[in-house]
Amino acid sequence: MQKSSKNSIKKYTNWEEVFASAKPMEFKAFNNGRITGKVKTYADAESFPKNVDRNTVLDHDIVAFSFKHPDRADILIDCGFSSKRKLLYL
Repeated sequence: MQKSSKNSIKKYTNWEEVFASAKPMEFKAFNNGRITGKVKTYADAESFPKNVDRNTVLDHDIVAFSFKHPDRADILIDCGFSSKRKLLYL
C-alpha cells in the first residue's frame, strides 16, 4: 500500500494503481473441521443459479485464513460458525 506521508494512506483512483503497488502477502489456511448442512443455511439464496436446489445437503471443510500484511496489522478471516453449526452474523 502506498503511503503519501508517515501516517496517511495514499488514495488510489483505479485498480491498476492498486495492483501496481501491491506487495506479496504471506498467508496460511487452517482446516478447522468439517460441517454438513443445507446450502441455504450457509449462503445468500439470491447468489445461486435458478437450477440449484437450496435444500441440497453438502459436506465440506471449514477453513480460516491468516494474512501477514507487510505494512499493517495481520488479518484473520474466519467462517464464523458456532458449535451448533449455524452461521453467526456479527
